Formats: sequence, structure tokens, C-alpha cells
Amino acid sequence: RNSAMDAKNFFDAPGPIAPFRRNQFGASAGGPIQKDKFFVFGDYEGVRQDLATSQVAFVPSATARAGLLCNAPDCSTFTANPISPLVAPFIPLWPTPNAGLICPFASCVGGNGNTGKYAFSGRQVTSENYETFRVDRKLGQKDSLWGTYVLDRQNQFANDSLNDLVTNRFIYRQTYSIEEDHAFSNSVINVERFGYNRQTIASPSGATALNPIAADTTLGIAPGQTIGRIAVGSASSGGVLTPFQGGLTLWQTTQSVWNDFQWYNDTFWTKGIHSVKFGVTINRTQNNSKGPGGFIGGWTTFNSLSAFLSDAPSSLIANSGIGDTSHHERQWIWGAYVQDDVHVTQRLSVNAGLRYEYAAPTDTVNTGTDASLQCLQCPFPIMRHAITANPVLAAVVADKDRTPVYGPTLITPKLNFEPRVGLAWDPFGNGKMSVRAGFGVYDVLLVQAEAGSQDWPALQSANTPHIDPNTWPKAAFKAAAGNINTKRAFYNEQNPPINYVMQWNMSVQRQIFPSLTTTVAYVGNRSVHDPFHHDDINIALPIFAPNIGYLWPCGNLNANPDPTVPFGCDAYGSFPRQNCCIGREPTRLWNSSGIYHGLQVSVLKRLSHGFNVTGSYTFAKNIDSSSGSNIGDPYVNSISSSLYYFDEHQRRSLADTDIRHNLVISGEYTVPSPAGLHGVLKGVANGWQFGGILTVQSGLPFTPLIAGDGVGENNTDPFDYPVRLNTPGCSSLINPGSIDNYIKTQCFAFQQPVVYQGTNWLLPGNAGRNIIPGPGLMELDANIFKNNYIPRISENFNIQFRFEAFNLTNRPNFAPPTDTEVLFDNLGNPQEGAGAISSTVTTSRQMQVALKVIW
Repeated sequence: RNSAMDAKNFFDAPGPIAPFRRNQFGASAGGPIQKDKFFVFGDYEGVRQDLATSQVAFVPSATARAGLLCNAPDCSTFTANPISPLVAPFIPLWPTPNAGLICPFASCVGGNGNTGKYAFSGRQVTSENYETFRVDRKLGQKDSLWGTYVLDRQNQFANDSLNDLVTNRFIYRQTYSIEEDHAFSNSVINVERFGYNRQTIASPSGATALNPIAADTTLGIAPGQTIGRIAVGSASSGGVLTPFQGGLTLWQTTQSVWNDFQWYNDTFWTKGIHSVKFGVTINRTQNNSKGPGGFIGGWTTFNSLSAFLSDAPSSLIANSGIGDTSHHERQWIWGAYVQDDVHVTQRLSVNAGLRYEYAAPTDTVNTGTDASLQCLQCPFPIMRHAITANPVLAAVVADKDRTPVYGPTLITPKLNFEPRVGLAWDPFGNGKMSVRAGFGVYDVLLVQAEAGSQDWPALQSANTPHIDPNTWPKAAFKAAAGNINTKRAFYNEQNPPINYVMQWNMSVQRQIFPSLTTTVAYVGNRSVHDPFHHDDINIALPIFAPNIGYLWPCGNLNANPDPTVPFGCDAYGSFPRQNCCIGREPTRLWNSSGIYHGLQVSVLKRLSHGFNVTGSYTFAKNIDSSSGSNIGDPYVNSISSSLYYFDEHQRRSLADTDIRHNLVISGEYTVPSPAGLHGVLKGVANGWQFGGILTVQSGLPFTPLIAGDGVGENNTDPFDYPVRLNTPGCSSLINPGSIDNYIKTQCFAFQQPVVYQGTNWLLPGNAGRNIIPGPGLMELDANIFKNNYIPRISENFNIQFRFEAFNLTNRPNFAPPTDTEVLFDNLGNPQEGAGAISSTVTTSRQMQVALKVIW
């Protein structure tokens, strides 16, 4: 498979189609070693792929690189914005535009703009080898034994979003399993299994610089380091410029070795109308990780292009990279269950069961910085300002020492009982209709990913939202790292409640004709006490004003000489952070929840007259107060933090994974063999098959944002929302089909101060999380098969020619504009390129031919 038959991606630069080459190969074989007693099977599959990826980056224009930024209303005039000599060496990290400039206003004279698009074809080179071996042995009339071994080796190289470097990723996975089945009698069977899973992941496993600046260790924040991540517009998404993802130092090898030992024993007992099964399980997990510790080289955020050129960063998150960051966690997990399937009548079956699971607290061994230590007294110190009576805020305010105190790992819940019940009913007893229903409780155990620390106490760190202008990068890090109040401390809720999920469903299936069946189902899911990860909880808490909301101080307007303060508020940022003795405080609390409702309809036409088709449609709604657990932003449309970690109601919105509509139709048609043909004509006319899959989905939601600290949170990961306007034309917030202006930016405004009890306060916007729907998806895949049976060799010998096309109609399925979801900087200035789409979620049309030999 290669690019010869492919179509161009929507964002491909002019010129030849981006190259693509894939080779897939493999073989499998199996058979008896000893008749009816000993069997072996082996399989190998290999993939070699070199895929060009169509990418668009947002970069500074030529005038911006010269220190000139265009002015409102139409970019016909420019204002000098001198470039700091400390920033000048980093500007070439962004290529020059080659796909047009972006107008920051309604219209621009001469196509002017401060930023532009750089279109390029990146490369993603993948190599994978997958091997399986299985042995089955019959030991006697009542005993059998089997074992498997799986080896999976993956290696991938890919460029970054600015084509400045190529990063490496390596995975080496092995699994062993063995099972012994013993029949005590015709009604009692016991199954015992042992498994071992070992994964070695190096992600990243190094990098190669394409741009020499990405490898220059004289430019870093500390000796021997390259510069780290640079975001202009927003810490998470950038917004104005595509973020630079860090030089070589940031991509040092981070290796994790995961060992998982599993033992299961299950017994199946049948007696009368009862089918009982019960069992136990024991898991032992080990994680051994080492790496640079995160944020090496620094993660620096600038609120605007002007602030970047002037060297006026809004926050810095960094560590020295020197110190022992190895983690060696260990954990035991136990479980037991019992379930009875009761065949009450020939038409009714019910089942009921109970499961218990327990995950012991995580232990650590041979660890330089004890990963089991959590900051017990970092959050929630005495507040220095009055809070209007409010139980939500009062619950998070506590009288605690401001010095970080480290203690043992969190306490894992013990009362993890999981009941479940279900039924299957044939209402008419004719086998043409069935009603099924079920309900179950499933505990989400505190495994190492949630129970472990993300702290590196041995590292020199700097985490601060306050940086003096013209000091970045070196002087800013030196000053912040020397301040004890900028250290990083991770906090886990010490005694979390049980995190569990309740699931329920009901379905009705009806056979319309012998080959046609329909099903209608309702599925529900409710999760409670979900983990909520916040990248920096050390914020200045607001006051609560009834009928208004949460407020941060502003004071007198136009009274603050600092040009980076919104509205010139002289009380901006005057509320202290919760913990004055540290800087950044990543935190995991178990204070989120979610709910899902889904209506599912499916139609199945089984094979008849050479034709079969399956169609399924789901109408669903997924709501939660956080879609991240181990990290705050696991998806491209996630946000890493929230203004309202203390108020779940304010965080509640559509989930990051909400897909409202999902339709999938697949079918296959086998062309009948024409009668009366012989010889070559018969061979050509026989054996044709046609098939296809149509997928239609609504888009994922995403969040409009304001860059920087718009209200005075005083933390290293500030978030703020704009105001959603209810003006004409704003019932919908998007321009469907628009690439440059997908978001209706005219439907949003910057927040304005409000007066409460005679004083000016800053009120965040009402836009909120995940209120904008992303572009939908529609894709048609098709295939044509030609079967050529050769009975002279054997009855089943078949040479099958295959032609397959993916995204046959070459429809561009756009990704949501999460790189440009920042609409304003922290002063209310519109951001260049806000709402512009820069990538697709599916490939352009790709076609391949294949030959398959079956015997």
C-alpha cells in the first residue's frame, strides 16, 4: 500500500501528494503433534509504515518577526512592538507562513495579519512485530492444559507540531498465560489460570533535532538544557501560535517497566435449574519508572503574541532535571465472586451475583524520592479574606500548617461490594422475541495510576505565575528556583470515598422474518466519586455573591499602572493563594461524577440471497464534572484545570467524550454465479463480493477560553471563560463548514467587572466547559473481493484478490479547533486566528490492493 492511489488531504500544501508507504506481512500455522492430544499454533504479523501527516501550524508573520503588530480595525496600520533580545533566538522555532496570513479582525487590508499558517507534511514512521504461540495438551479424560505466549514490539518516530524535531517511542510487551481445566464430574468443572504481563514503555525514547535551535543547550533555563515548551496564548492549547513542544532535553528517555502477575480460580457447578459459578483472583502489580521528572527545560506561557515578543511571560513551570526521579511502586489486588444463573422456566432466566474487590495501598521499594509520600498539609490553609457564608467554599477552608508535611500514601477503600442482577425473558415462548435487562455496581479500584504520587521532591523546581519582564529564560528560572515558595508539591486526597459505577440496561429484540431481526435498547451509566485531576489547585479562592456567582477582587478601575492587569484593577490578584509556601500544586480529588443515557436501535439482516446488512444507531448524552482522572486533559478537547475545583456543580457539563449521534451501517453482497459459463469466462464471472461500511457521527464538544489569568487566580495554570452573548444569530455558536472561522467569535465577549456591595469585582464569563459542538464525521469505506477457488489443489484452496478503499468519497472530516479555542487574552484583546480549524480526524481517501491465499 502506498500513496500512488491516495487523494490529497484538505490541508496538504500545493504539490505532489504526501508520500505514504505501508507493507503488512505475516503467516500463521497450526496442527496436531499428537493426534487428539497435543496441538500447537503459531502466528507472526509485521507492519512497516512511513506515513506523511498533513499538518498546519500557526506561526508569526513577517511583520511580527520585524517587531510590528497591526492595529484594529483592519490591519492597515502597525505599532512597533520591540523584540526582546532574550526572545529573538527562539523566534526561528516557528517557520515562516506559506499558506496565507490570518486576519485578527472582521477584515484586513491587503491580507495583513500578525500570524499566518505554515502547512507541511510531517512523517510518522512505524514498525511493529507481533508474534503468538499457543500449545494445547489433553492430559486425560478430565484434564486439559493450554498455554500462550505473545510478544509485541513497536517503535515509532514522529515529528512535532512545528517540524522542529522528531521524537521516538518504543513499546516492548510480553504476556504469558497457562490454564488447567479439570472436570470433577459432569456438573462440576474447575478452571485455574495464571498470567504474567510485562510491558516496557519508553515514551519518549529520545529525539532528533531538525531545527538546530531545538538542540542548543546554551539557550535553556539551566546549564546543559535546551529550551522547554513555549505556549503563546494558553498553557494548554497555545491559541495564538502553535506551541513549541520542547527541545531535546525535554524528550529524554522516560522508561516504565510494568509487571502484572495474575492468578484466577473459577468453579462452574450445574444442578437442576441452577448454574452457579464462583471464584477468586489475586493480582500483584509492579511499576518501575525513571525519567527526567517532567517540565525539564521549562514550560513557559505568554498571554499574547505581544507579550511573547516583549519577553513578558505569565507563568513558568520547570525543574532542573537533576535528582533521582525513579519510582518503584508495588500493589496487591484481591477479588472474589459468586453468581447463580437460574432457569426459572423455559421462557425466563434470571441471574444474581456479588463480587468483592480490594486494592491494597501502594508500597514503594528502592525509591530515591519516595513515591508513596503525599503532601498532607499543602492545600486549604487559613483564608486571609472574608468569605460570604457558603457551604461549598466553607468545606474547603481549613486551619492547617502552611509548611508542606509529607505522609504515607492514601488509604484505599475496603467496602468494595459489587452486586448485579439480570434477566432474559421470552414473552411468547416461540423464540422470536426476547426481553433482557440488567443492573450492576462496579467499583473503580485505586490502582497505582491513581494512588501513586506525581511528585519529584529531589528536583530543584520553579513554579510561579509571577515573572519579571525581560528575565526569561535563565534569570527567571534562577530567581524562581531560589525561592522556597515556588516549589512543587503533589496532593492526593488521603481517604477518598469509594469510586463506583452503576450500569443498567434493557433491550427488546424481535425477529421480523427468519433473516431479519431488530433490537431496541436503553443503556444507562452513573459514576460516583470519580477522580478529578487539577494541574494546579493552589489558587486564590473567590468570595461567593448570591445571585451573581464567584467573584475575585478588582477594586478601583484604571488605577493600576501595570499594563498586564485587566481593567487596571488596583486590587487584582490581592487574594492570596491557598498555600503560600509552595508554587504549583497538582491535585487529585475524588469529587466528580458522571451520567450517561443511550438509546440504541439496531437492525440485522442475516445472509440470504447473498446479501447481509447491519445497521445501528445510538442517540446518547454523556455528562460529567471531569473527564480526566490520572491527568486533567486526557483528550485533545479536554482542559487541564478548572476555576471551580471546589464546586462540582459549576464544572458539570457535556463530557469530553460526548457523541450525541452515532450511525453505522455495514453490508456485504455476494454476486451469484452465472449459469452456463465454462472455462475462463466462468473463472472471471464467479466469486465476486462487494461490501462497505458507512459511519456518521456528531462532533465532540470543546471549550472557549481566555488566555492567562483574567480574574486573579494567581496560579500556574489559570483558566477563564468568556461571556456567551444571546444576540441575534448566536443561537448556534458555529459556522458549519467554515475553516477559518468555525467559532462565531462575535457571539462571545470578554468579561466585565461587576459591582457587589459597593466594590468592583471580577466575574468569570458564563460560557463554561464543552459548550461548542465540534465538526461531525462521515466516512464511507468500501471493498471488492474476488475469490478464486482451485479444487485441483484442495477443496478450500482460495486465492483472494482484495481491493479496499477508506474514506471513498474523500470527505474532509475536520477536528475541532482546540488549538485556537482561546478567543481573548487576559486583557480582552481578540486573539489572532481564534476558531480556525487546522487538521482532520480521518485521512483523505486511501486505497489498497492485497492478495490473500487461504488453504
